[in-house]
Amino acid sequence: FKNGLQKQLEIIEEIGMKMDIKFNPTKTVFMKFNNDKNESNGKDLLHTELKLDGTSILKVDEMKYLGFDIDEQDKCVKHLSKRKKMSLLALTHTTLWNGKYNQQKTTMNLLKRTDGNILKMTFGLPTRCRTKDLQLALNINLFQNQITKQKLDFYERLCSNELTRKILQHSSKQKLDKDILEEVAIIIEEYSEYHLVSSQVSTSDKIKAIKYVIDVDFKADKESNNNSKSIRQLLQSRKTNLKEELFKWLRFDRDN
Repeated sequence: FKNGLQKQLEIIEEIGMKMDIKFNPTKTVFMKFNNDKNESNGKDLLHTELKLDGTSILKVDEMKYLGFDIDEQDKCVKHLSKRKKMSLLALTHTTLWNGKYNQQKTTMNLLKRTDGNILKMTFGLPTRCRTKDLQLALNINLFQNQITKQKLDFYERLCSNELTRKILQHSSKQKLDKDILEEVAIIIEEYSEYHLVSSQVSTSDKIKAIKYVIDVDFKADKESNNNSKSIRQLLQSRKTNLKEELFKWLRFDRDN
Protein backbone atom coordinates (compact mmCIF):
# COMPACT_ATOMS: atom_id res chain seq x y z
CA PHE A 1 0.00 0.00 0.00
CA LYS A 2 2.68 2.46 1.06
CA ASN A 3 4.97 1.40 -1.77
CA GLY A 4 2.18 2.08 -4.25
CA LEU A 5 1.75 5.63 -2.98
CA GLN A 6 5.48 6.23 -3.01
CA LYS A 7 5.65 4.96 -6.60
CA GLN A 8 2.95 7.44 -7.62
CA LEU A 9 4.93 10.26 -6.02
CA GLU A 10 8.00 9.19 -7.98
CA ILE A 11 5.96 9.28 -11.18
CA ILE A 12 4.88 12.81 -10.28
CA GLU A 13 8.55 13.75 -9.79
CA GLU A 14 9.41 12.39 -13.26
CA ILE A 15 6.53 14.29 -14.86
CA GLY A 16 7.63 17.42 -13.04
CA MET A 17 11.16 17.08 -14.39
CA LYS A 18 9.92 16.57 -17.96
CA MET A 19 7.56 19.55 -17.78
CA ASP A 20 9.99 21.72 -15.81
CA ILE A 21 7.65 21.84 -12.79
CA LYS A 22 9.20 22.09 -9.34
CA PHE A 23 7.09 20.67 -6.52
CA ASN A 24 7.57 21.99 -3.00
CA PRO A 25 7.55 19.10 -0.46
CA THR A 26 7.32 21.56 2.44
CA LYS A 27 3.92 22.69 1.15
CA THR A 28 2.74 19.14 0.49
CA VAL A 29 0.91 17.11 3.13
CA PHE A 30 -0.92 13.80 3.29
CA MET A 31 -3.66 12.41 5.48
CA LYS A 32 -5.05 8.95 6.19
CA PHE A 33 -8.83 8.60 6.27
CA ASN A 34 -10.50 6.42 8.93
CA ASN A 35 -7.16 5.53 10.48
CA ASP A 36 -8.72 3.08 12.95
CA LYS A 37 -10.18 1.06 10.06
CA ASN A 38 -7.18 1.15 7.74
CA GLU A 39 -5.31 -1.60 9.50
CA SER A 40 -4.53 -5.16 8.45
CA ASN A 41 -3.92 -7.79 11.11
CA GLY A 42 -3.32 -5.04 13.63
CA LYS A 43 -0.59 -3.39 11.52
CA ASP A 44 -0.76 0.12 10.13
CA LEU A 45 -0.77 -0.01 6.34
CA LEU A 46 1.03 3.31 6.14
CA HIS A 47 3.35 3.34 9.12
CA THR A 48 6.38 4.72 7.27
CA GLU A 49 6.98 8.12 5.74
CA LEU A 50 6.34 9.25 2.18
CA LYS A 51 8.86 11.35 0.27
CA LEU A 52 8.67 13.83 -2.57
CA ASP A 53 11.92 14.90 -4.23
CA GLY A 54 13.78 13.19 -1.39
CA THR A 55 12.02 15.21 1.31
CA SER A 56 9.58 13.67 3.77
CA ILE A 57 5.97 14.80 3.44
CA LEU A 58 4.20 15.96 6.58
CA LYS A 59 1.32 13.79 7.83
CA VAL A 60 -1.62 15.86 9.14
CA ASP A 61 -4.91 15.16 10.94
CA GLU A 62 -6.86 17.77 8.97
CA MET A 63 -6.40 19.97 5.93
CA LYS A 64 -8.24 22.41 3.68
CA TYR A 65 -8.95 21.27 0.12
CA LEU A 66 -10.67 23.61 -2.34
CA GLY A 67 -12.02 25.61 0.59
CA PHE A 68 -13.36 22.51 2.33
CA ASP A 69 -12.03 21.49 5.76
CA ILE A 70 -11.55 17.72 5.88
CA ASP A 71 -10.22 15.50 8.64
CA GLU A 72 -8.83 11.99 8.91
CA GLN A 73 -12.09 10.64 10.35
CA ASP A 74 -13.91 12.00 7.27
CA LYS A 75 -16.63 13.59 9.41
CA CYS A 76 -16.08 17.19 8.29
CA VAL A 77 -17.04 18.42 11.76
CA LYS A 78 -14.88 21.54 11.53
CA HIS A 79 -16.23 22.48 8.10
CA LEU A 80 -19.85 21.92 9.10
CA SER A 81 -19.34 23.97 12.24
CA LYS A 82 -17.76 26.80 10.24
CA ARG A 83 -20.51 26.78 7.60
CA LYS A 84 -23.10 26.65 10.35
CA LYS A 85 -21.59 29.71 12.00
CA MET A 86 -21.36 31.62 8.71
CA SER A 87 -24.98 30.79 7.89
CA LEU A 88 -26.06 31.87 11.35
CA LEU A 89 -24.21 35.17 11.05
CA ALA A 90 -25.77 35.78 7.64
CA LEU A 91 -29.24 34.98 8.92
CA THR A 92 -28.92 37.17 11.99
CA HIS A 93 -27.37 40.11 10.13
CA THR A 94 -30.81 41.69 9.84
CA THR A 95 -31.27 41.46 13.61
CA LEU A 96 -27.98 43.15 14.45
CA TRP A 97 -27.56 46.73 13.39
CA ASN A 98 -26.03 49.57 15.36
CA GLY A 99 -26.87 47.89 18.66
CA LYS A 100 -30.55 47.50 17.78
CA TYR A 101 -32.27 44.13 17.60
CA ASN A 102 -35.40 42.95 15.88
CA GLN A 103 -36.96 40.19 17.94
CA GLN A 104 -40.40 39.97 16.37
CA LYS A 105 -41.81 36.50 16.79
CA THR A 106 -42.42 36.01 13.08
CA THR A 107 -38.85 37.02 12.24
CA MET A 108 -37.34 34.70 14.83
CA ASN A 109 -39.50 31.78 13.68
CA LEU A 110 -38.44 32.39 10.09
CA LEU A 111 -34.77 32.50 11.04
CA LYS A 112 -35.13 29.38 13.18
CA ARG A 113 -36.86 27.49 10.37
CA THR A 114 -34.33 28.61 7.76
CA ASP A 115 -31.46 27.70 10.07
CA GLY A 116 -32.86 24.20 10.54
CA ASN A 117 -33.49 23.76 6.81
CA ILE A 118 -29.90 24.68 5.97
CA LEU A 119 -28.66 22.02 8.37
CA LYS A 120 -30.98 19.37 6.94
CA MET A 121 -30.05 20.29 3.37
CA THR A 122 -26.40 19.68 4.29
CA PHE A 123 -27.29 15.99 4.74
CA GLY A 124 -29.66 15.91 1.78
CA LEU A 125 -32.67 15.53 4.07
CA PRO A 126 -36.15 16.87 3.28
CA THR A 127 -37.34 19.82 5.33
CA ARG A 128 -40.13 17.69 6.84
CA CYS A 129 -37.75 16.37 9.49
CA ARG A 130 -37.09 17.23 13.10
CA THR A 131 -34.22 19.59 13.65
CA LYS A 132 -33.49 19.47 17.37
CA ASP A 133 -32.37 15.83 17.53
CA LEU A 134 -29.97 16.36 14.62
CA GLN A 135 -28.59 19.54 16.20
CA LEU A 136 -27.95 17.78 19.49
CA ALA A 137 -26.27 14.87 17.72
CA LEU A 138 -23.95 17.33 15.97
CA ASN A 139 -23.29 19.27 19.20
CA ILE A 140 -25.01 22.38 17.81
CA ASN A 141 -26.87 24.52 20.31
CA LEU A 142 -30.44 25.57 19.55
CA PHE A 143 -30.88 28.61 17.33
CA GLN A 144 -32.63 30.74 19.94
CA ASN A 145 -29.86 30.02 22.46
CA GLN A 146 -27.22 31.07 19.96
CA ILE A 147 -29.09 34.32 19.30
CA THR A 148 -29.36 35.00 23.03
CA LYS A 149 -25.62 34.42 23.57
CA GLN A 150 -24.77 36.63 20.58
CA LYS A 151 -26.81 39.46 22.05
CA LEU A 152 -25.13 39.11 25.44
CA ASP A 153 -21.67 38.87 23.85
CA PHE A 154 -22.41 41.99 21.80
CA TYR A 155 -23.48 43.87 24.92
CA GLU A 156 -20.35 42.79 26.78
CA ARG A 157 -18.15 44.00 23.91
CA LEU A 158 -19.89 47.37 24.02
CA CYS A 159 -19.30 47.59 27.77
CA SER A 160 -15.65 46.64 27.44
CA ASN A 161 -14.94 49.75 25.34
CA GLU A 162 -14.85 53.07 27.22
CA LEU A 163 -16.45 55.08 24.42
CA THR A 164 -19.32 52.67 23.69
CA ARG A 165 -19.83 52.18 27.42
CA LYS A 166 -20.43 55.94 27.80
CA ILE A 167 -22.85 55.83 24.88
CA LEU A 168 -24.77 53.04 26.60
CA GLN A 169 -24.87 55.02 29.83
CA HIS A 170 -26.20 58.03 27.94
CA SER A 171 -28.77 56.02 25.97
CA SER A 172 -30.06 54.43 29.18
CA LYS A 173 -31.61 57.82 30.00
CA GLN A 174 -33.37 58.00 26.63
CA LYS A 175 -36.57 56.27 25.54
CA LEU A 176 -35.40 54.15 22.65
CA ASP A 177 -37.44 51.42 21.03
CA LYS A 178 -35.86 47.96 21.11
CA ASP A 179 -32.35 49.11 21.99
CA ILE A 180 -29.66 46.74 23.25
CA LEU A 181 -30.26 47.70 26.87
CA GLU A 182 -33.91 46.72 26.64
CA GLU A 183 -33.02 43.47 24.90
CA VAL A 184 -30.56 42.53 27.66
CA ALA A 185 -33.13 43.45 30.32
CA ILE A 186 -35.69 41.17 28.62
CA ILE A 187 -33.22 38.29 28.53
CA ILE A 188 -32.33 38.75 32.21
CA GLU A 189 -36.03 38.78 33.08
CA GLU A 190 -36.62 35.57 31.09
CA TYR A 191 -33.86 33.79 33.00
CA SER A 192 -34.70 35.26 36.41
CA GLU A 193 -36.47 31.99 37.32
CA TYR A 194 -33.00 30.47 37.71
CA HIS A 195 -31.71 31.15 41.21
CA LEU A 196 -28.15 31.30 39.87
CA VAL A 197 -29.17 34.29 37.74
CA SER A 198 -31.51 36.07 40.16
CA SER A 199 -29.00 35.81 42.99
CA GLN A 200 -26.42 37.85 41.08
CA VAL A 201 -26.17 41.57 41.80
CA SER A 202 -24.50 43.17 38.80
CA THR A 203 -25.68 42.94 35.19
CA SER A 204 -22.28 41.56 34.20
CA ASP A 205 -22.56 38.66 36.67
CA LYS A 206 -26.15 37.98 35.59
CA ILE A 207 -25.00 37.71 31.97
CA LYS A 208 -22.24 35.27 32.91
CA ALA A 209 -24.77 33.21 34.86
CA ILE A 210 -27.21 33.16 31.93
CA LYS A 211 -24.56 31.94 29.50
CA TYR A 212 -23.55 29.27 31.99
CA VAL A 213 -27.18 28.16 32.34
CA ILE A 214 -27.55 27.95 28.55
CA ASP A 215 -24.46 25.75 28.28
CA VAL A 216 -25.51 23.49 31.16
CA ASP A 217 -29.05 23.09 29.81
CA PHE A 218 -27.64 22.24 26.39
CA LYS A 219 -25.37 19.60 27.88
CA ALA A 220 -28.27 18.14 29.85
CA ASP A 221 -30.41 18.00 26.69
CA LYS A 222 -27.70 16.05 24.88
CA GLU A 223 -27.29 13.56 27.71
CA SER A 224 -31.04 12.96 28.16
CA ASN A 225 -31.99 12.80 24.47
CA ASN A 226 -31.74 9.15 23.43
CA ASN A 227 -32.64 9.93 19.82
CA SER A 228 -29.65 12.25 19.45
CA LYS A 229 -27.37 9.58 20.90
CA SER A 230 -28.60 7.05 18.34
CA ILE A 231 -28.21 9.58 15.52
CA ARG A 232 -24.67 10.37 16.68
CA GLN A 233 -23.80 6.67 16.54
CA LEU A 234 -25.37 6.47 13.10
CA LEU A 235 -23.26 9.38 11.85
CA GLN A 236 -20.13 7.71 13.18
CA SER A 237 -20.99 4.43 11.48
CA ARG A 238 -20.38 5.92 7.99
CA LYS A 239 -23.16 3.83 6.44
CA THR A 240 -23.61 4.13 2.69
CA ASN A 241 -27.36 4.69 3.11
CA LEU A 242 -26.84 7.40 5.76
CA LYS A 243 -29.46 9.77 4.34
CA GLU A 244 -32.20 7.13 4.40
CA GLU A 245 -31.28 6.03 7.93
CA LEU A 246 -31.24 9.62 9.19
CA PHE A 247 -34.65 10.25 7.68
CA LYS A 248 -36.07 7.28 9.62
CA TRP A 249 -34.87 8.84 12.89
CA LEU A 250 -35.85 12.42 12.08
CA ARG A 251 -39.21 12.09 10.32
CA PHE A 252 -41.99 14.00 12.09
CA ASP A 253 -44.35 11.04 12.34
CA ARG A 254 -41.80 8.88 14.16
CA ASP A 255 -42.65 7.94 17.74
CA ASN A 256 -39.96 8.77 20.33
